[in-house]
Amino acid sequence: MEVLKPYLATGEAGSAGTIILGTVAGDLHDIGKNLVGMMFESAGFEVIDLGVDVPIQTFIDEVNKHKEASIVALSALLTTTMPSLRDTVAALLSQPFRSRIKIMVGGAPISQEFADEIGADAYTEDAASAAECAKKYAESGFCAKAAAGEFDQVSVKGEESVTAGAEDKEKNIAMTDAQTKSERMQKKLRKMIPTKHPKPMVPGYADRFMRHLIL
Repeated sequence: MEVLKPYLATGEAGSAGTIILGTVAGDLHDIGKNLVGMMFESAGFEVIDLGVDVPIQTFIDEVNKHKEASIVALSALLTTTMPSLRDTVAALLSQPFRSRIKIMVGGAPISQEFADEIGADAYTEDAASAAECAKKYAESGFCAKAAAGEFDQVSVKGEESVTAGAEDKEKNIAMTDAQTKSERMQKKLRKMIPTKHPKPMVPGYADRFMRHLIL
């Protein structure tokens, strides 16, 4: 790899942008990843290589640490680590920094269909096409705008549902309070209304009673 590196270097490192590169958790293959990294550097990108068997949280921490990074390139060389790639992409998609990064995926078992399925922004089948794809992001102005902080943080996935749940809870509490007050009022009204009605008097009884008192 070191022998090839001088021949591949054509652009000024970091001039095109910054890329975070790594092989997902559970995968120890690095030759393909290293080739991709060198092609990125030859295209003028600064590459932060996290190595192999990289945990999801490490990718998240590095993106948070390197605000200038605008591309995250993930590699999976085994079919058994495809679920790990899926989980890593899902985790990145759920982060507040989602709007300022592009997620690229690649590796022997990966296809465009799988990349679309897991929500990746781009799939490339080899190192050369990976570099070309990254260059297109840079040429479009995305990398520069992302590094400059021109993209707003987005809501974490699930935040809205949590908020909605809290609002529903408050509504339920309010409805319960109103129902309780209504029940209390009904109890008071029931107490005010006599349950036993007086028996009706015999017609003419009052008149006869008054005449008896007078006599």
